[in-house]
Amino acid sequence: PLDGDHWYVFMADYVERPGEIESDQLLNVYMHDIDPEVSEMFVKGKKFNTNEETTEGSGIQQLLPGSTIQSFLFDPCGYSMNGLNGKFYWTIHVTPEHHCSYASFESNVEVESYSKLVDHITSIFKPGRLQIITFMDEDSLYGARVAKRKEAAATRLQGYTANTVTLNEFQPGYRIQLANYVRKS
Repeated sequence: PLDGDHWYVFMADYVERPGEIESDQLLNVYMHDIDPEVSEMFVKGKKFNTNEETTEGSGIQQLLPGSTIQSFLFDPCGYSMNGLNGKFYWTIHVTPEHHCSYASFESNVEVESYSKLVDHITSIFKPGRLQIITFMDEDSLYGARVAKRKEAAATRLQGYTANTVTLNEFQPGYRIQLANYVRKS
């Protein structure tokens, strides 16, 4: 029986890629049970009143410095942003209601390790639990690192314990890694 967070992954890749090698890597962070004080930042009028105040005051603007950001603080609550940093995109969505608080982060930024970025993300939202899902091919910076290891390795997060970590290969050289974390008591 399933007794916790779980994901079903379906994949179909029928894309013809050009002759040049194009690398692909993607980071998804799904956060649940956001710290109540953090959630208040995304309720209009509690701590901030404008899109810009929320993006700056929450620390989101500093996740990928130098980005062009378009954000929206919903009324009465909720937040969404899209950012561009050169050829890379990133997006955040926040549902701050206490009974279902949730935030997501997605980016295709190319780095060899996501540790610092994920630490920064979790320091902003302080989730009770989270899932980190990375998609990568072996030509990407992150994918080349994982390919050398040939096994799943959880990102070490300050204040969190990794419950499960899985690595699956869908076609030669294309992998997905999923890790579930819970905040340490």
